Amino acid sequence: MRPEALDVLWVLLCWAVLFLAMPKRALGTLAVRLRLVRSGTRLHVLGPPGVPGVFSEESSLSRLRKQLGAEWWRLIELGGIAWVLALAGENRGRARRQERLALWQRGPSGLLWRCLLGELAPDRMEATVADLGCRVAPKATRELRHHHLVPPMAWLREGESRPAQPTASVGLLPQPGAESQEPPEEPPGQPPGLQVQTLGTLRVITAAEDLTAGLLRRPTLAFIWQYLLIRALLNSRAGVHRDALADELYPGVDPSQQRRRLSHRLYDLQKFLRPELLDAIAIGDLEVGFQIERCRIDVARIFQLAQEAKRTEGLLARSQLQELSDLLAVASAEFLPDWEDLEQAVTEGRGTSGDLVRQVRQRLEEARVTLLAALGDHELAARNPGQAVLALEEAYELRPDRLDVVSKLIDALEAGGQQGRAKELRRRGLGRDQPA
Repeated sequence: MRPEALDVLWVLLCWAVLFLAMPKRALGTLAVRLRLVRSGTRLHVLGPPGVPGVFSEESSLSRLRKQLGAEWWRLIELGGIAWVLALAGENRGRARRQERLALWQRGPSGLLWRCLLGELAPDRMEATVADLGCRVAPKATRELRHHHLVPPMAWLREGESRPAQPTASVGLLPQPGAESQEPPEEPPGQPPGLQVQTLGTLRVITAAEDLTAGLLRRPTLAFIWQYLLIRALLNSRAGVHRDALADELYPGVDPSQQRRRLSHRLYDLQKFLRPELLDAIAIGDLEVGFQIERCRIDVARIFQLAQEAKRTEGLLARSQLQELSDLLAVASAEFLPDWEDLEQAVTEGRGTSGDLVRQVRQRLEEARVTLLAALGDHELAARNPGQAVLALEEAYELRPDRLDVVSKLIDALEAGGQQGRAKELRRRGLGRDQPA
Protein backbone atom coordinates (compact mmCIF):
# COMPACT_ATOMS: atom_id res chain seq x y z
CA MET A 1 0.00 0.00 0.00
CA ARG A 2 1.24 3.44 -0.83
CA PRO A 3 2.58 5.60 1.99
CA GLU A 4 0.09 8.33 1.08
CA ALA A 5 -2.80 5.90 1.51
CA LEU A 6 -1.47 4.74 4.87
CA ASP A 7 -1.20 8.33 5.97
CA VAL A 8 -4.81 8.95 4.94
CA LEU A 9 -6.00 5.85 6.79
CA TRP A 10 -4.01 6.85 9.84
CA VAL A 11 -5.54 10.31 9.79
CA LEU A 12 -9.03 8.85 9.36
CA LEU A 13 -8.44 6.41 12.23
CA CYS A 14 -7.19 9.18 14.50
CA TRP A 15 -10.15 11.34 13.51
CA ALA A 16 -12.59 8.47 14.21
CA VAL A 17 -11.03 7.79 17.61
CA LEU A 18 -11.13 11.49 18.44
CA PHE A 19 -14.71 11.72 17.15
CA LEU A 20 -15.82 8.83 19.35
CA ALA A 21 -13.86 10.00 22.37
CA MET A 22 -14.96 13.64 22.49
CA PRO A 23 -18.47 14.66 23.72
CA LYS A 24 -20.67 16.51 21.21
CA ARG A 25 -23.37 17.97 23.49
CA ALA A 26 -23.70 19.70 26.85
CA LEU A 27 -20.00 20.42 27.18
CA GLY A 28 -20.57 23.16 29.75
CA THR A 29 -22.92 21.12 31.96
CA LEU A 30 -21.56 17.61 31.42
CA ALA A 31 -19.77 17.47 34.76
CA VAL A 32 -22.89 18.65 36.62
CA ARG A 33 -25.07 16.14 34.76
CA LEU A 34 -22.71 13.28 35.60
CA ARG A 35 -22.72 14.29 39.27
CA LEU A 36 -26.55 14.45 39.37
CA VAL A 37 -26.83 11.06 37.64
CA ARG A 38 -24.46 9.48 40.11
CA SER A 39 -26.40 10.90 43.05
CA GLY A 40 -29.65 9.52 41.65
CA THR A 41 -31.27 12.92 41.03
CA ARG A 42 -31.23 12.45 37.23
CA LEU A 43 -32.07 9.22 35.45
CA HIS A 44 -29.79 9.80 32.42
CA VAL A 45 -27.08 12.23 31.40
CA LEU A 46 -28.77 13.23 28.13
CA GLY A 47 -31.50 10.70 27.42
CA PRO A 48 -32.51 7.06 27.79
CA PRO A 49 -31.24 4.23 25.55
CA GLY A 50 -33.05 3.77 22.27
CA VAL A 51 -33.91 0.04 22.54
CA PRO A 52 -35.65 -1.50 25.59
CA GLY A 53 -34.82 -4.89 27.05
CA VAL A 54 -31.08 -4.39 27.39
CA PHE A 55 -30.82 -6.34 30.62
CA SER A 56 -32.71 -9.46 29.54
CA GLU A 57 -31.67 -12.94 30.57
CA GLU A 58 -29.32 -13.75 27.72
CA SER A 59 -25.64 -14.51 27.23
CA SER A 60 -23.11 -11.82 28.03
CA LEU A 61 -22.17 -11.38 24.36
CA SER A 62 -25.79 -11.05 23.30
CA ARG A 63 -26.50 -8.52 26.04
CA LEU A 64 -23.38 -6.53 25.10
CA ARG A 65 -24.43 -6.51 21.44
CA LYS A 66 -27.95 -5.32 22.30
CA GLN A 67 -26.64 -2.72 24.70
CA LEU A 68 -24.29 -1.35 22.06
CA GLY A 69 -27.17 -1.30 19.60
CA ALA A 70 -29.25 0.67 22.09
CA GLU A 71 -26.45 2.96 23.17
CA TRP A 72 -24.77 3.82 19.87
CA TRP A 73 -26.38 7.23 19.56
CA ARG A 74 -25.57 8.13 23.14
CA LEU A 75 -22.02 6.91 22.55
CA ILE A 76 -21.65 9.32 19.64
CA GLU A 77 -23.20 12.25 21.54
CA LEU A 78 -21.31 11.72 24.80
CA GLY A 79 -18.08 10.33 23.52
CA GLY A 80 -16.45 7.16 24.74
CA ILE A 81 -15.05 8.41 28.05
CA ALA A 82 -18.18 10.31 29.08
CA TRP A 83 -20.36 7.40 27.93
CA VAL A 84 -18.52 4.96 30.20
CA LEU A 85 -18.81 7.42 33.08
CA ALA A 86 -22.52 7.86 32.29
CA LEU A 87 -23.17 4.09 32.40
CA ALA A 88 -21.36 3.77 35.72
CA GLY A 89 -23.15 6.80 37.11
CA GLU A 90 -26.58 5.56 36.00
CA ASN A 91 -26.01 2.20 37.66
CA ARG A 92 -24.85 3.92 40.84
CA GLY A 93 -27.79 6.36 40.73
CA ARG A 94 -30.26 3.49 40.22
CA ALA A 95 -28.91 1.76 43.30
CA ARG A 96 -29.14 4.95 45.38
CA ARG A 97 -32.75 5.54 44.32
CA GLN A 98 -33.64 2.01 45.34
CA GLU A 99 -31.95 2.55 48.70
CA ARG A 100 -33.84 5.82 49.25
CA LEU A 101 -37.14 4.20 48.22
CA ALA A 102 -36.63 1.32 50.64
CA LEU A 103 -35.71 3.78 53.39
CA TRP A 104 -38.81 5.90 52.67
CA GLN A 105 -41.07 2.84 52.69
CA ARG A 106 -39.80 1.94 56.15
CA GLY A 107 -40.22 5.51 57.41
CA PRO A 108 -43.34 7.31 58.74
CA SER A 109 -44.37 8.72 55.36
CA GLY A 110 -44.17 5.38 53.59
CA LEU A 111 -46.06 3.61 56.35
CA LEU A 112 -48.80 6.27 56.26
CA TRP A 113 -49.06 5.94 52.47
CA ARG A 114 -49.44 2.16 52.73
CA CYS A 115 -52.12 2.68 55.37
CA LEU A 116 -54.07 5.06 53.12
CA LEU A 117 -53.88 2.50 50.32
CA GLY A 118 -55.34 -0.13 52.63
CA GLU A 119 -52.17 -2.26 52.63
CA LEU A 120 -51.44 -1.71 56.32
CA ALA A 121 -53.82 -1.70 59.28
CA PRO A 122 -54.07 1.71 61.02
CA ASP A 123 -53.24 0.29 64.45
CA ARG A 124 -50.15 -1.47 63.15
CA MET A 125 -49.10 1.65 61.26
CA GLU A 126 -49.40 3.86 64.34
CA ALA A 127 -47.51 1.34 66.47
CA THR A 128 -44.66 1.13 63.92
CA VAL A 129 -44.48 4.92 63.62
CA ALA A 130 -44.39 5.19 67.41
CA ASP A 131 -41.47 2.72 67.49
CA LEU A 132 -39.63 5.10 65.16
CA GLY A 133 -40.09 7.91 67.66
CA CYS A 134 -42.76 9.77 65.68
CA ARG A 135 -46.48 10.41 66.05
CA VAL A 136 -49.11 10.52 63.30
CA ALA A 137 -50.95 13.83 63.12
CA PRO A 138 -54.76 13.38 63.28
CA LYS A 139 -55.34 15.20 59.98
CA ALA A 140 -52.74 13.05 58.19
CA THR A 141 -54.88 9.92 58.27
CA ARG A 142 -58.32 9.15 56.98
CA GLU A 143 -59.14 7.40 60.25
CA LEU A 144 -60.36 10.10 62.62
CA ARG A 145 -60.64 8.80 66.16
CA HIS A 146 -61.13 12.08 68.00
CA HIS A 147 -64.50 12.65 69.58
CA HIS A 148 -64.75 16.17 68.24
CA LEU A 149 -64.69 14.84 64.66
CA VAL A 150 -66.02 11.29 64.71
CA PRO A 151 -69.69 10.90 65.67
CA PRO A 152 -70.29 8.84 68.81
CA MET A 153 -71.34 5.26 68.38
CA ALA A 154 -74.35 5.45 70.70
CA TRP A 155 -76.73 6.68 68.04
CA LEU A 156 -75.43 4.07 65.59
CA ARG A 157 -76.57 1.31 67.98
CA GLU A 158 -79.88 2.98 68.77
CA GLY A 159 -81.98 0.21 67.27
CA GLU A 160 -80.16 -2.49 69.22
CA SER A 161 -80.22 -0.74 72.60
CA ARG A 162 -83.94 0.15 72.45
CA PRO A 163 -85.72 -2.66 70.56
CA ALA A 164 -89.10 -1.71 71.96
CA GLN A 165 -89.02 1.76 70.38
CA PRO A 166 -88.81 1.85 66.58
CA THR A 167 -86.06 4.16 65.39
CA ALA A 168 -86.77 6.57 62.57
CA SER A 169 -84.65 6.20 59.47
CA VAL A 170 -81.82 8.71 59.57
CA GLY A 171 -81.82 9.60 55.93
CA LEU A 172 -85.37 10.17 54.78
CA LEU A 173 -85.83 13.90 54.48
CA PRO A 174 -89.08 15.57 53.48
CA GLN A 175 -89.41 16.93 50.00
CA PRO A 176 -89.47 20.71 49.59
CA GLY A 177 -92.90 22.00 50.54
CA ALA A 178 -93.73 18.85 52.51
CA GLU A 179 -91.78 19.30 55.73
CA SER A 180 -94.67 18.18 57.90
CA GLN A 181 -94.45 14.59 56.66
CA GLU A 182 -93.02 12.10 59.15
CA PRO A 183 -90.07 9.99 57.94
CA PRO A 184 -90.86 6.29 57.77
CA GLU A 185 -89.75 4.24 60.71
CA GLU A 186 -87.08 1.58 60.65
CA PRO A 187 -87.71 -1.91 62.06
CA PRO A 188 -86.24 -2.18 65.57
CA GLY A 189 -83.22 -4.34 66.18
CA GLN A 190 -82.03 -4.12 62.56
CA PRO A 191 -79.74 -1.09 62.24
CA PRO A 192 -78.12 -0.53 58.84
CA GLY A 193 -74.73 -2.13 58.50
CA LEU A 194 -73.07 0.70 56.54
CA GLN A 195 -72.03 3.77 58.51
CA VAL A 196 -70.99 6.89 56.59
CA GLN A 197 -69.08 9.80 58.07
CA THR A 198 -69.05 12.89 55.84
CA LEU A 199 -67.99 15.57 58.33
CA GLY A 200 -64.28 16.32 58.58
CA THR A 201 -63.46 13.54 56.13
CA LEU A 202 -65.16 10.74 54.25
CA ARG A 203 -65.22 7.47 56.12
CA VAL A 204 -67.34 4.46 55.16
CA ILE A 205 -67.26 1.55 57.60
CA THR A 206 -69.09 -1.60 58.55
CA ALA A 207 -68.97 -3.45 61.83
CA ALA A 208 -66.04 -5.48 60.48
CA GLU A 209 -63.86 -3.16 58.40
CA ASP A 210 -63.18 0.25 56.91
CA LEU A 211 -64.15 0.46 53.22
CA THR A 212 -62.97 4.02 52.61
CA ALA A 213 -59.63 3.26 50.95
CA GLY A 214 -61.19 0.74 48.58
CA LEU A 215 -63.83 3.27 47.52
CA LEU A 216 -61.38 6.13 46.98
CA ARG A 217 -58.96 3.96 45.02
CA ARG A 218 -61.13 4.44 41.89
CA PRO A 219 -61.85 8.20 41.61
CA THR A 220 -64.64 7.97 39.01
CA LEU A 221 -66.57 5.35 40.95
CA ALA A 222 -65.99 7.29 44.17
CA PHE A 223 -67.36 10.39 42.44
CA ILE A 224 -70.53 8.56 41.35
CA TRP A 225 -71.08 7.04 44.79
CA GLN A 226 -70.63 10.34 46.62
CA TYR A 227 -72.61 12.34 44.06
CA LEU A 228 -75.60 10.05 44.52
CA LEU A 229 -75.19 10.39 48.28
CA ILE A 230 -75.22 14.19 47.99
CA ARG A 231 -78.36 14.13 45.87
CA ALA A 232 -80.03 11.80 48.36
CA LEU A 233 -79.18 14.11 51.26
CA LEU A 234 -80.95 16.94 49.45
CA ASN A 235 -83.93 14.80 48.41
CA SER A 236 -83.98 11.20 49.54
CA ARG A 237 -87.17 10.33 47.66
CA ALA A 238 -85.97 11.31 44.19
CA GLY A 239 -83.43 9.40 42.12
CA VAL A 240 -81.09 10.85 39.52
CA HIS A 241 -82.00 10.38 35.87
CA ARG A 242 -79.34 8.58 33.90
CA ASP A 243 -79.04 11.45 31.42
CA ALA A 244 -78.48 13.95 34.25
CA LEU A 245 -75.85 11.74 35.83
CA ALA A 246 -74.13 11.20 32.47
CA ASP A 247 -74.06 14.94 31.81
CA GLU A 248 -72.62 15.56 35.26
CA LEU A 249 -69.94 12.92 34.79
CA TYR A 250 -69.01 13.82 31.19
CA PRO A 251 -69.95 17.47 30.59
CA GLY A 252 -69.58 18.75 27.04
CA VAL A 253 -69.59 15.26 25.48
CA ASP A 254 -72.09 14.08 22.87
CA PRO A 255 -75.22 12.72 24.67
CA SER A 256 -74.99 9.30 23.01
CA GLN A 257 -71.38 8.95 24.15
CA GLN A 258 -72.36 10.19 27.61
CA ARG A 259 -74.94 7.44 27.97
CA ARG A 260 -72.56 4.79 26.64
CA ARG A 261 -69.76 5.83 29.00
CA LEU A 262 -72.16 5.98 31.93
CA SER A 263 -73.31 2.42 31.19
CA HIS A 264 -69.68 1.31 31.33
CA ARG A 265 -69.09 3.13 34.62
CA LEU A 266 -72.20 1.64 36.19
CA TYR A 267 -70.98 -1.77 35.09
CA ASP A 268 -67.64 -1.01 36.75
CA LEU A 269 -69.54 0.13 39.83
CA GLN A 270 -71.22 -3.25 40.14
CA LYS A 271 -68.03 -5.13 39.29
CA PHE A 272 -65.43 -3.42 41.45
CA LEU A 273 -67.25 -2.00 44.48
CA ARG A 274 -67.67 -4.09 47.59
CA PRO A 275 -71.18 -5.50 48.09
CA GLU A 276 -71.65 -3.36 51.21
CA LEU A 277 -71.03 -0.19 49.16
CA LEU A 278 -73.09 -1.38 46.22
CA ASP A 279 -76.01 -2.27 48.45
CA ALA A 280 -76.66 1.45 49.00
CA ILE A 281 -76.99 2.12 45.25
CA ALA A 282 -80.17 1.43 43.30
CA ILE A 283 -79.58 1.17 39.53
CA GLY A 284 -82.68 1.28 37.35
CA ASP A 285 -83.37 1.56 33.66
CA LEU A 286 -84.06 5.30 33.89
CA GLU A 287 -82.79 6.42 37.28
CA VAL A 288 -79.92 5.78 39.66
CA GLY A 289 -80.24 6.58 43.34
CA PHE A 290 -78.68 6.28 46.76
CA GLN A 291 -80.80 4.28 49.20
CA ILE A 292 -80.14 6.45 52.19
CA GLU A 293 -82.32 4.37 54.49
CA ARG A 294 -79.81 1.51 54.22
CA CYS A 295 -77.06 3.55 55.90
CA ARG A 296 -76.30 5.51 59.03
CA ILE A 297 -75.11 8.93 57.88
CA ASP A 298 -74.00 11.69 60.24
CA VAL A 299 -75.42 14.59 58.20
CA ALA A 300 -78.72 12.81 57.61
CA ARG A 301 -79.13 12.26 61.33
CA ILE A 302 -78.37 15.93 62.01
CA PHE A 303 -81.01 16.95 59.47
CA GLN A 304 -83.56 14.62 61.04
CA LEU A 305 -82.82 15.76 64.58
CA ALA A 306 -83.15 19.40 63.49
CA GLN A 307 -86.62 18.62 62.11
CA GLU A 308 -87.56 17.01 65.42
CA ALA A 309 -86.16 20.00 67.34
CA LYS A 310 -88.48 22.37 65.47
CA ARG A 311 -91.45 20.51 66.96
CA THR A 312 -90.01 20.42 70.49
CA GLU A 313 -90.05 23.20 73.05
CA GLY A 314 -88.68 23.41 76.54
CA LEU A 315 -87.00 20.50 78.26
CA LEU A 316 -85.60 17.60 76.25
CA ALA A 317 -85.47 13.98 77.31
CA ARG A 318 -82.10 12.84 78.62
CA SER A 319 -81.46 10.63 75.58
CA GLN A 320 -82.42 13.46 73.21
CA LEU A 321 -80.16 15.89 75.04
CA GLN A 322 -77.19 13.50 74.90
CA GLU A 323 -77.61 12.82 71.20
CA LEU A 324 -78.10 16.51 70.44
CA SER A 325 -74.89 17.39 72.31
CA ASP A 326 -72.96 14.61 70.54
CA LEU A 327 -74.11 15.74 67.11
CA LEU A 328 -73.35 19.39 67.84
CA ALA A 329 -69.79 18.32 68.68
CA VAL A 330 -69.27 17.19 65.08
CA ALA A 331 -71.64 19.51 63.18
CA SER A 332 -69.02 22.26 62.89
CA ALA A 333 -66.74 20.08 60.72
CA GLU A 334 -66.84 20.67 56.97
CA PHE A 335 -69.02 18.42 54.83
CA LEU A 336 -66.91 16.38 52.37
CA PRO A 337 -63.85 18.67 52.51
CA ASP A 338 -62.08 16.77 49.71
CA TRP A 339 -64.97 16.97 47.27
CA GLU A 340 -63.58 19.88 45.25
CA ASP A 341 -60.34 17.99 44.60
CA LEU A 342 -62.24 14.88 43.50
CA GLU A 343 -64.53 16.94 41.27
CA GLN A 344 -61.54 18.63 39.63
CA ALA A 345 -59.86 15.28 39.01
CA VAL A 346 -62.94 13.63 37.46
CA THR A 347 -64.85 16.42 35.68
CA GLU A 348 -62.32 19.28 35.80
CA GLY A 349 -64.90 21.25 37.77
CA ARG A 350 -67.27 21.66 34.81
CA GLY A 351 -70.32 20.07 36.45
CA THR A 352 -72.88 21.34 38.92
CA SER A 353 -71.99 19.06 41.82
CA GLY A 354 -70.12 21.88 43.56
CA ASP A 355 -73.40 23.81 43.86
CA LEU A 356 -75.08 20.75 45.38
CA VAL A 357 -72.32 20.38 47.97
CA ARG A 358 -72.72 24.05 48.90
CA GLN A 359 -76.46 23.49 49.33
CA VAL A 360 -75.79 20.62 51.74
CA ARG A 361 -73.31 22.76 53.67
CA GLN A 362 -75.87 25.58 53.91
CA ARG A 363 -78.55 23.18 55.13
CA LEU A 364 -76.06 21.77 57.62
CA GLU A 365 -75.37 25.23 59.01
CA GLU A 366 -79.11 25.90 59.26
CA ALA A 367 -79.62 22.58 61.06
CA ARG A 368 -76.76 23.37 63.41
CA VAL A 369 -78.38 26.70 64.32
CA THR A 370 -81.69 24.92 64.96
CA LEU A 371 -79.99 22.39 67.26
CA LEU A 372 -78.16 25.14 69.14
CA ALA A 373 -81.44 26.99 69.59
CA ALA A 374 -83.09 23.82 70.90
CA LEU A 375 -80.19 23.29 73.31
CA GLY A 376 -80.47 26.90 74.52
CA ASP A 377 -84.23 26.52 74.96
CA HIS A 378 -83.65 23.38 77.03
CA GLU A 379 -81.05 25.05 79.26
CA LEU A 380 -83.30 28.05 79.74
CA ALA A 381 -86.21 25.81 80.75
CA ALA A 382 -83.85 23.98 83.11
CA ARG A 383 -82.98 27.36 84.70
CA ASN A 384 -79.40 27.39 83.44
CA PRO A 385 -79.30 30.78 81.73
CA GLY A 386 -75.52 30.82 81.52
CA GLN A 387 -75.42 27.59 79.48
CA ALA A 388 -78.36 28.81 77.42
CA VAL A 389 -76.52 32.03 76.56
CA LEU A 390 -73.44 30.07 75.40
CA ALA A 391 -75.47 27.92 73.00
CA LEU A 392 -77.62 30.79 71.72
CA GLU A 393 -74.64 33.13 71.24
CA GLU A 394 -73.04 30.52 68.98
CA ALA A 395 -76.27 30.20 67.03
CA TYR A 396 -76.54 33.99 66.77
CA GLU A 397 -73.00 34.25 65.38
CA LEU A 398 -73.92 31.79 62.64
CA ARG A 399 -77.30 33.27 61.76
CA PRO A 400 -77.90 36.75 63.19
CA ASP A 401 -80.96 37.07 60.92
CA ARG A 402 -82.88 34.27 62.71
CA LEU A 403 -85.48 36.12 64.80
CA ASP A 404 -86.29 33.03 66.87
CA VAL A 405 -82.64 32.75 67.88
CA VAL A 406 -82.43 36.45 68.74
CA SER A 407 -85.64 36.25 70.80
CA LYS A 408 -84.44 33.22 72.78
CA LEU A 409 -81.02 34.82 73.31
CA ILE A 410 -82.63 37.98 74.70
CA ASP A 411 -84.72 35.89 77.08
CA ALA A 412 -81.62 34.00 78.23
CA LEU A 413 -79.64 37.21 78.73
CA GLU A 414 -82.43 38.78 80.76
CA ALA A 415 -82.78 35.63 82.85
CA GLY A 416 -79.04 35.76 83.51
CA GLY A 417 -79.10 39.42 84.47
CA GLN A 418 -77.34 40.75 81.36
CA GLN A 419 -79.84 43.53 80.71
CA GLY A 420 -77.47 45.75 78.73
CA ARG A 421 -76.63 43.06 76.21
CA ALA A 422 -80.31 42.12 75.96
CA LYS A 423 -81.31 45.74 75.20
CA GLU A 424 -78.57 46.00 72.57
CA LEU A 425 -79.76 42.85 70.81
CA ARG A 426 -83.37 43.96 71.04
CA ARG A 427 -82.42 47.20 69.32
CA ARG A 428 -80.15 45.61 66.70
CA GLY A 429 -82.05 42.38 66.20
CA LEU A 430 -85.76 42.44 66.91
CA GLY A 431 -86.23 46.20 66.58
CA ARG A 432 -84.65 46.31 63.16
CA ASP A 433 -87.07 43.76 61.74
CA GLN A 434 -90.24 44.93 63.44
CA PRO A 435 -92.65 46.89 61.28
CA ALA A 436 -92.77 50.62 61.86
